[in-house]
Amino acid sequence: MSDSEIVFQEDLDEPQTHVAEDGFSRVYQLGVTKSLLNKKLTQEILEYKDRVNIPGFRKGKAPLSVILNRVPEKEKEEFLQRYVSEQIHEHLYDSGKIVIGTPEIDTDYNTETDMVARISVSYEVSPELQDLDYDKYSIIKFVPEDREKLLEKIRQDFLAANPEKVTQDKDYKSEIGDYLLVNLTIEAPGSSADGFIDKTREILVEENSSIYEVKFNSRGLVTDEEFTIEAKLPSFYDGFEDEGKPCRFHFKIAEVLKCNIMEETTQEMAKKFGFQAVEELDVELLNRKLQQFESISTHLMTDQFVLKMQKELDFDVPRKILNSTMENLWHEECKDDGTSEATNSEEDDEENGKGSNDMSNGEVEDGLSEQTDEGFSNDDIGAEPKSVDWDTIDTEKVTEIRNAALSQVRYMILLKNIAKKEDIKASREEIVDEWAVMLARYNRSSRINMEELRSRIKYEDIPDYFALSSQNKIVSYKVEQFIIGKVGTTEKKVSFEKLMEIRQMERDKLIAFVESDHVERASEPEKD
Repeated sequence: MSDSEIVFQEDLDEPQTHVAEDGFSRVYQLGVTKSLLNKKLTQEILEYKDRVNIPGFRKGKAPLSVILNRVPEKEKEEFLQRYVSEQIHEHLYDSGKIVIGTPEIDTDYNTETDMVARISVSYEVSPELQDLDYDKYSIIKFVPEDREKLLEKIRQDFLAANPEKVTQDKDYKSEIGDYLLVNLTIEAPGSSADGFIDKTREILVEENSSIYEVKFNSRGLVTDEEFTIEAKLPSFYDGFEDEGKPCRFHFKIAEVLKCNIMEETTQEMAKKFGFQAVEELDVELLNRKLQQFESISTHLMTDQFVLKMQKELDFDVPRKILNSTMENLWHEECKDDGTSEATNSEEDDEENGKGSNDMSNGEVEDGLSEQTDEGFSNDDIGAEPKSVDWDTIDTEKVTEIRNAALSQVRYMILLKNIAKKEDIKASREEIVDEWAVMLARYNRSSRINMEELRSRIKYEDIPDYFALSSQNKIVSYKVEQFIIGKVGTTEKKVSFEKLMEIRQMERDKLIAFVESDHVERASEPEKD
């Protein structure tokens, strides 16, 4: 037997595992026998045995063997998959390993044999860094230059993003830039979505408008016009179990609205968003922008710290994650140049047409919707892009791509090592919260009770890809907060526009900027 293979014995009732190592590469193999499956099922049955009612036996008194035989095969298969998933998760994430990239999982289930599952998980681990000294670093913290100027800019952008919408004549044909109020009904016999109604959904008129992932040409429509589109059920409604089933969307145009940009915020506009006065709306908008400013500043501070540390530490990086990062960067560059087939013109959903009448869910369009870098984890760089033939690309370009990829991977490795050293993790409850927020965001129903939604979610039912993504996002945020609490900071006042300019800098230019002589240092708080 080679060191990368395991011979599974089919008469054991314990999990059979083997880990093959080759540099940073690992292959974890797991074997589950029918006797092990029955043993684990029996342990689970013991927890609720007293509640089982089987004919011929008093409640809770049926023998375990009888109960086990009564378990449907489908439930046994679901239990097996859940058990395997837990074993994989425990191996990868609960044992202190620093896993990077996306593990490749090869599964083989066969409940007809004694060996019911053969699982192989290929992944890479990070080098473990020891010399992580935080106290010797000092970084720049960017703070708002002038709140009054910032507020005035926010007002202007808010008015531009929320113009007055005036109802047009019934015969007026919609044009690009107008808005439609659309009533829709879903016809999907046999599904929980059948008869679903969404009234006066507001969407922006564009070349390819979308409601619930259903695309249609919204130009030239008039009030009371009706049409039907054959489609498949999306996941954005109250019942997720019927996603993908064929259905019909029946549309009726309730109103066609034309926009008028206003010069100043009015009392009526403030009330439209749930505020009694314009001043209250100003405070809300300013607080939102300050939160965004602080979020971007926090990420820039993390960048500075990690990049400075990266200069001083010398370590190798796993080959596979480096190669996949290079390919992702290449495809992204081709996409930006318009030369890649991967460009997807349908990526924009109905965000462009979402209603702006509700501020309670944080859905106000303030015209400054730049991404807030919720999770700057680079783990998604492990995705599978198309393979690149580097021999056909200019050598200098390959070197440039490789250096950029190397910087990204080293950056990620440092963050993950900090997380491990300081035992920074994401709890299952936090991941459940993320999943609940995602479901609520796509559902967009006023009937949703978040506490009730969270209570209905089981961690085991969350898709693995989402659990991993959320874990990275949560840990990244916690690492940021840890770093900022550890290192010394020097404040520098900048405008929001300047902050965005700094944010777009390449990493080497960012370090050069913050270390340059022209950076004025207003105050230097003590280290914690």
